[in-house]
Amino acid sequence: MVQTRPRGECPPLLKSKGAKWTKRWHRILDGHARGDWATPGAKKLLREAVLGLTHGKCAFCEGRLEVTTWAEIEHYHPKTRYPKHAFLWTNLFPACAICNLRKGEQDHQGALLKPDEEDPERYFWVHPDNGRLDPVPGLSPVEEARAAETIRICDLQRDALRAERSDLVRRLSRCLARGGDSEDLAEFLDPRSAYKFVVRHVFDRYGCSRLADLDRHLFRK
Repeated sequence: MVQTRPRGECPPLLKSKGAKWTKRWHRILDGHARGDWATPGAKKLLREAVLGLTHGKCAFCEGRLEVTTWAEIEHYHPKTRYPKHAFLWTNLFPACAICNLRKGEQDHQGALLKPDEEDPERYFWVHPDNGRLDPVPGLSPVEEARAAETIRICDLQRDALRAERSDLVRRLSRCLARGGDSEDLAEFLDPRSAYKFVVRHVFDRYGCSRLADLDRHLFRK
């Protein structure tokens, strides 16, 4: 989990139609209308807009979307508990089906890290041997609790994720150990590649903070 690209202005169609779509969602929740929370056209617009925040990755686990799973629209504050936020631009993120399902309608009341406003990198570290994600030592009690809650809410310790993170640590570590030229590193520095948190963590472990900063810069361009 890393900080997203700058969110930018609300998409024009969302700005012009958001109130109408929100009213429709209220009617569905109240049982006065039937249908999904958003129309296919609205979902297409929102999906395209939020994917730009992460270069096509899940905002929570950082897995690549539209490759092995469809991109879904995740509401930071759940749309059933906070219906007025269902079409609020700053409440929407791209997510994989698993993170979206795990988070569900949990009312975390702001405990979940919000990656468009906060920098999740300062909250976590990854174990080099098994890919386990843990709160970084030295956090305040409140920060540590939020890091742990973020891991729990999105199930970021699931076995498949740990295996992917561990494999990335090994591959990038081998690349750096043999001197890693620009061609070797291109795969890891690509903003579209998965698990940027792990990439930057390994760069820092090997004393390559310049590369970690370059990766952040390329991602946020």
